[in-house]
Amino acid sequence: MLYHQRVHICCTMHHRRQGDPMPRFSILTFLAALMLIIAACGGDDDGDDAATDDAPTPEPVEEVTDDDPEPTPVPDDSTDDTQTPAPVDDDTDVDEPTPEPAPVEEDDDDAAEEEPEPADPELSTFVEGVDMPSSLTFAPDGRMFFIEVWTGTIRVVQDGQLLDEPFATLDIVQADGFTEHGILGLALHPEFEENGWVYAFHTVPDEAGNPAEQRIVRLTADGNSAVDEEIIVDGLPFGPNCCHNGGRMTFGPDGHLYVTLGDIENEQVSQDPENIAGSILRYTADGAVPEDNPLGSDNPVYAYGLRNPYGMTFHPETGDLWITENGPNGFDELNLIQAGENYGWPEARGFEGSDEYTRPIWATGESEAIGPTGIEIPTGEAIPELGGRVMFCDWNSGTARILDISDDLEVLDETSIDVTCNLDISEGTDGALYLSSTDTIYRYGPPLE
Repeated sequence: MLYHQRVHICCTMHHRRQGDPMPRFSILTFLAALMLIIAACGGDDDGDDAATDDAPTPEPVEEVTDDDPEPTPVPDDSTDDTQTPAPVDDDTDVDEPTPEPAPVEEDDDDAAEEEPEPADPELSTFVEGVDMPSSLTFAPDGRMFFIEVWTGTIRVVQDGQLLDEPFATLDIVQADGFTEHGILGLALHPEFEENGWVYAFHTVPDEAGNPAEQRIVRLTADGNSAVDEEIIVDGLPFGPNCCHNGGRMTFGPDGHLYVTLGDIENEQVSQDPENIAGSILRYTADGAVPEDNPLGSDNPVYAYGLRNPYGMTFHPETGDLWITENGPNGFDELNLIQAGENYGWPEARGFEGSDEYTRPIWATGESEAIGPTGIEIPTGEAIPELGGRVMFCDWNSGTARILDISDDLEVLDETSIDVTCNLDISEGTDGALYLSSTDTIYRYGPPLE
């Protein structure tokens, strides 16, 4: 190295032995060489060749003066380890700070899973002191409309309170012994919020007070009072004594009005599709016969061969029409109604009779009479365990029967709950079930806050 060479030359000059002859060069040459050696021994820190690969790299020292401007950093291509860290392989174990995980937003499904489940349903009294509330229905705003069979009144419950003034009072027949005459059915139009239409089915008296006919009227709501009563269907037959008069009504997904009509105590008429008794009838909202009715555009019969159809409801998801039917001291039935089908009465009852008739989905046996009445298929919004189940009232015991029915119409399970359900059952806008006995309406659902 240059530094070591300079030292060696200096040392050689110092240790020449006395008496040795002088080398053969001139004094001027010697002095010139000596000047070069002295200059080399002094060194020049600013020289470009001052640093070599074998020399240690000095630590940089910054010198800052008031007169010097702040130095501007520039990229350095050197391999100084103090300034440019070497790249780290993925597998190298390096102690680095662990980043905090970013907050994860819950999606709708996760949020729904964390929502508290509805409280267990409880039975409570909703309205009491009423007279045969055999049909219950709800307006979209939560008001309950119901009928009192033997007084001819339509009543309203608003915000949990039974209003003193009836919505309407119809002219009806209710003489002694005529237990199934009066106001028998009630339905609200699907567009009730816009048109206010309320439909009622009732038995009309003659001048002497005896039954003359049955008819369907349409009322228009003005707040909680009815105006503009209009007859849309009249001349419907009735039983001579008391029974099998039908009268339950509901609107289907197609916007048409479906009506039950019993055999009016004459079982032979049920097998005659030209006789409207013992049938499910189908009308437009104005009381006309729909052009696509299964037996023709002049025949209101939608299905026939029935004895005493009572409750009626449409499945909230499939749109299927289900009814309960009272048999003769047994053979009570649950039927899935299909357009134009013959359900066999009186040739078939329960599961007995010819296979040429449409069979019930469920039935009791002979002498096992329960008297099925109102029917509902809850959505399960407030009572999840009942969602999609077929529920109907048992007149004789006052319980509510529950059937779990598969998509292929097999009854998978049958249970009941003791909730005082003699006449009707209907799901309210709050998801609770409302059930009626002869003088009281009950609520079955999560407790009210």
